[in-house]
Amino acid sequence: MKKEHECQFGFRSEPESGKRLHREVQMGKKWMIILIVLTAGIVVAVGALGIGKNKKKTQMTPAPTEEAVSSSSSEKVTEAAVSAISAEAIGEETTGENVYKVSLINNTQKIITEVAVKDLTENEYPANMLKDGEVFQPNEKRDLYFDATESVKKTEELNSDSAYSDEEKVEPDYTLKITFDAGKSYELHSFPFGDISEGQLCYDEQEDVCYLTYTSLKSGESVSTLEQEKQLKVLAAQNESATVNEGGSDGTDTQENPSYESDPSYEEPTGDTPQEETPSFSEDEQGTYGGENDTY
Repeated sequence: MKKEHECQFGFRSEPESGKRLHREVQMGKKWMIILIVLTAGIVVAVGALGIGKNKKKTQMTPAPTEEAVSSSSSEKVTEAAVSAISAEAIGEETTGENVYKVSLINNTQKIITEVAVKDLTENEYPANMLKDGEVFQPNEKRDLYFDATESVKKTEELNSDSAYSDEEKVEPDYTLKITFDAGKSYELHSFPFGDISEGQLCYDEQEDVCYLTYTSLKSGESVSTLEQEKQLKVLAAQNESATVNEGGSDGTDTQENPSYESDPSYEEPTGDTPQEETPSFSEDEQGTYGGENDTY
């Protein structure tokens, strides 16, 4: 009876255990489905939120104006021009002991139509170093080539003159002239050939002078010639004023001739005019000297 009972208990217990396992499996599937659905919902919600933000950003970003498009295009053109024109030289590309090469950036914000260099022995500037029809655009970078061989030779000849003492001997000195498209020219004095590899051409609108900024190869310091150019401009104005005061800007004498209210003229004397008296002679005197028609 005991075995039968155990058998019966065991027979009944096995279906119960199977049902319980089946229920657990079913519940696990349900929770799995719920978890998948929730995950999918979260993903969809996050994606929708991101799309909404992108739409807001798109709506908040204004469309570019014509001016902005033009400005952007200009920047691209300028950058392209710089890279293309930077290879174009100002002056003749050459090499030699007295040949200087300086990279210059046009930071004047003006179009330069002429570049020329002269030394202290020259009164006039040589020809334009830019090619015909060529201009130096604002913010562009170009290499300036200057052959100082002739200038060095002329300076040496000047120093060899016996009239100059050792203290009076001079070093080569150069002046760079640039001309804007408006036609006005400016000078950069004592251009530092030999102490500069790269520099910027600048313009001070308030002082109306051009100047140079660069890093000295000798000292390593940053240099600006603004104050120097301002002082030279004042000095030139003073010299010009003194020349005018001394006799005119062309060197001619401007002394005026004395003026009269009326031209001096001879006036007839007024009043009684003394009459010339004819000498009278006595008869004896007439006989002595002769008559009226006699000569002395």
